[in-house]
Amino acid sequence: MHQRTASALTSIVRVRPDVPQAARAMGAVRSGIGAIGVLAPGRLAWRLFLPGRRADEATALALRAAAARDLALGLGTALASPRGAGPLRGWLLASALADGCDALTIARSKSASARVRTVTALVSGVSAGAQIVLARRLTR
Repeated sequence: MHQRTASALTSIVRVRPDVPQAARAMGAVRSGIGAIGVLAPGRLAWRLFLPGRRADEATALALRAAAARDLALGLGTALASPRGAGPLRGWLLASALADGCDALTIARSKSASARVRTVTALVSGVSAGAQIVLARRLTR
């Protein structure tokens, strides 16, 4: 009886094949951005948020920490994709939470121009939304 129930559930809750592939791609992009940020913290961020100024050690540390977070979330997402909907959903939602927090933090920042803040927050917000959509589509 247990085997029949498990088989029925498996046929109802099928992972859509396009979702893990899209999640792996997003994880790879996030990992790449994270790796660049860990190795060369702030090259782009300094240009966007600190134009004409050098970042101090505390700023470089914060940028490396955010990059390490993105590297870990990206690798976690990529490695979870073959393990099924449950693990993958968790990594996608964790990534969406991080991106949503980034969007709010960046939007409230005063160190960049309004245009840079808007575009950067928008990119983070769209990324968060895309990951939520993917997480929801895993079993539909």
